[in-house]
Amino acid sequence: ADDYELIVRTFLNTKMIHINKLLYFQYNNRNSTVDNNRNDINRKSRLIKDYYDKQIHERFIELGVEDWEWNDNDGRANLFQNDMDRVQYFDKENFVNYIYNE
Repeated sequence: ADDYELIVRTFLNTKMIHINKLLYFQYNNRNSTVDNNRNDINRKSRLIKDYYDKQIHERFIELGVEDWEWNDNDGRANLFQNDMDRVQYFDKENFVNYIYNE
């Protein structure tokens, strides 16, 4: 959850770049801190999302792009990923990043 908050706070304060290159491998033996604390990490990530929700939306508007996660009727982002067309994740997820290709 702390990684997620770092990414959100970075997004709110600067532009990000997507480096289209494998930079590291992560070993997972299925007995890591992430695996053993999955439920707590997901809960904390949702709390972080709720806390920064309005600021994230305002940042998208500031950047001049559509916030396709935002629900105008509820005045918040969709609560669940299943509340929206999942194809959008693939078609639009990189539209605010600078893409760097070697």
